[in-house]
Amino acid sequence: MLKRLRRKIVILITSLVGIILVVSVLAGPLWLGVKINAAAGKVLHLSAEIGPTALLLPRIGRTPSQEGDALRDAASTLDDLAGSGYPVYCASVTTDGLVIASNADTVDIYPEVLSEALDRALESPSDSGRLTDLRIMYARVETDDGYNVAFLDTGAIDSNIESSIGDALFRVVVGLALLFGLAVLFARYVTRPVENAWSQQQRFVADASHELKTPLTVILASADIMRQHPEKTVGDQDTWLAAIEDEGKRMKKLVEELLAAARAGEEEESAAARKHEPAARVDVSELAEGSCLQFEAVAFDKGIDFDWSVAPGLACMGDTDSLERLVRILLDNAMKYAGPPGKARVELAAEHQGTRVVIGVRNSGDPIDPEVLPHLFDRFYRADSSRTDGSSFGLGLFIAQSIAHAHKGKISVTSTAEDGTRFTCSLPAA
Repeated sequence: MLKRLRRKIVILITSLVGIILVVSVLAGPLWLGVKINAAAGKVLHLSAEIGPTALLLPRIGRTPSQEGDALRDAASTLDDLAGSGYPVYCASVTTDGLVIASNADTVDIYPEVLSEALDRALESPSDSGRLTDLRIMYARVETDDGYNVAFLDTGAIDSNIESSIGDALFRVVVGLALLFGLAVLFARYVTRPVENAWSQQQRFVADASHELKTPLTVILASADIMRQHPEKTVGDQDTWLAAIEDEGKRMKKLVEELLAAARAGEEEESAAARKHEPAARVDVSELAEGSCLQFEAVAFDKGIDFDWSVAPGLACMGDTDSLERLVRILLDNAMKYAGPPGKARVELAAEHQGTRVVIGVRNSGDPIDPEVLPHLFDRFYRADSSRTDGSSFGLGLFIAQSIAHAHKGKISVTSTAEDGTRFTCSLPAA
């Protein structure tokens, strides 16, 4: 699936950007060719209108003419576009094809080429055009005595245009090759989150299947044992009933975690859509104190030294139930990995820092490897499954992060041997 997705991204990017690249690079040389051909056609047309005398060497006593000025301007334009050195041969011929005047003194043309070019230019139904095999452009103007015919050798012009197009094609090929390589890298970069999510989901499916397999096995085995002894009372079967109840509760907790993770993800994704909706003011001080009071019993039962400090008047805008769940997740996680009884310590501090409400939870457990820290908030991630008792499914911290993001906040973690593991949640103050 990922390969097909990457292939589609590469094809889409290469196609769209490739079309733009080809058009933008080739448009210049092609447009230059159009302008050169237009300028050459204008030079030929003016030359044929004026006749051979317009192209002779300047002579004393010649009176400038408007047509001559236009011809010089057109020739200058052609030189600017295609470079200098494009002589024009012009001849006045009779209807029988007899040359009666030309600028042969200034332009040399092979007689056999001239003869064939004249025949074809006079026979052509069009007054201008190209003799492709001879690489000649022509223009023809009818006169009283016959025709004025002008010829321009297009070999150099064609070579110039072909060279420009060739250079452009080379740039297009190199650009497309680079574009393809960048598209492949971009596709891998874009699909990396999808790949990570897919691998996390596969890992979770395997873990969840394993987690569900054990309680289902126990439930089925206990039920089978009870069925084998129908003569026994409910009290006699209490051991098997307790096993069924415990494993059922474990399965129920897994399902609740899955639903909570799904809701948290939806809440984060729809936060932008709800940002203009009125939000309730949440008393974070009261919320944090209430959560700490509930966890004092847990700390006492586990032999954890639990200390907490909550500044008064802390408040932010959002959902009370979600924010309470965030604090409870952080406290539950801290106490779960606080260390052995008697030496374990958990601290919670909630305070104002500028315009934000900051909630920090620290425990004294073993430090977390730096390689693991970036993945703690990933969905379904468990740093060390051997450290859990089967009650953790790797969804709590993901839910906490989703809640923080949905409230325009952020959550981070640090872990050292000296300071322990500290989770810090920062939320905008109301």
